[in-house]
Amino acid sequence: MKDKNISYISILQIIGPIFVILGHSLNGLECTGLWYQISKEWIYIFHMPLFFMISGYLLAYKGYLGKRSYRVFVCEKAKRLLLPYVVWNLAFWIPKFFAQQYISDNATLNMRDMIKVFVFPRQNVWGHTWFLLGLFVVYLATPLFKYVIGANKHSSYIIVLIGAVFLYISPITTEFMAFSDIHKDLLFFIIGCILGQIEKDTFFDMMKRFRMGFIIGAIAFSVVAVYWYEETKILHFIPCTFILLSFLSLSVSAKEISCIWQNIATYSFGIYIMHWPIMIIVRIISHQILEVNVTVTALFMSIFGYAVPVIVITIIRALPLKRIRKPLKYLLGV
Repeated sequence: MKDKNISYISILQIIGPIFVILGHSLNGLECTGLWYQISKEWIYIFHMPLFFMISGYLLAYKGYLGKRSYRVFVCEKAKRLLLPYVVWNLAFWIPKFFAQQYISDNATLNMRDMIKVFVFPRQNVWGHTWFLLGLFVVYLATPLFKYVIGANKHSSYIIVLIGAVFLYISPITTEFMAFSDIHKDLLFFIIGCILGQIEKDTFFDMMKRFRMGFIIGAIAFSVVAVYWYEETKILHFIPCTFILLSFLSLSVSAKEISCIWQNIATYSFGIYIMHWPIMIIVRIISHQILEVNVTVTALFMSIFGYAVPVIVITIIRALPLKRIRKPLKYLLGV
């Protein structure tokens, strides 16, 4: 039987939200220099592909559909992704409506506009929830992944990877159903699927054997990508791949993590959902009302963006909430 908790994936689930928060730490702030390059250029190369790679890895590791029918599988993913997508975007509408004087875009009460943003998620209430819809759209192709990638043929891997690279470099700009994002992130979901099928001992050996190559490649290609950011955008899948493989190769070398960190890993979904509204509130209070400088505001945004969701989820888990445990599981992953 496969391990219920995969410690090396749990490590990635811990660091993933941290990179997302650091990447968002300058949103809405005017800043240039080294931290801008790190947060808005380097981190943006890989922070969302990391989540897609993890999702693809776990999908393949657990046997794609498993013993479930496709209908049951889609229903499960709809509860896990579409339910929180709808509920949270409706809930987030309220604070955004009252904070319009402090933010650059408006939250109208026009029903047509409200319906439109649900199929154009980048235009949504806070925007970051596009990931939920985008990942659901990718999961709809699971039978295809199982048929093509699950066949365990190297020729199939090469063909599907070439196709994914072609999609990555294609100038797809429509935000409909998150296509402007998933046409790039699909490549890393597929890489995750391929890695998730490898027998565990072989996978560990491969990750350890090529670790230094992954790290050197990640550093070298990252420097090139950041230094010539605009000129190399079309090729950012190269540094991204090396960075993700570096993280994975380092995580498999780590010792088994404690139960506390395993729990923190399960917080990743809730942290992702809650972090951005919290960071916006901190930015409004710190920078726009109290006029605190950009550096301190970015620091506050990062700290509160991570700490508040962790505290909220910890409190929720400690409360006797048996009747609403299932809805909370879907809405916050608790």
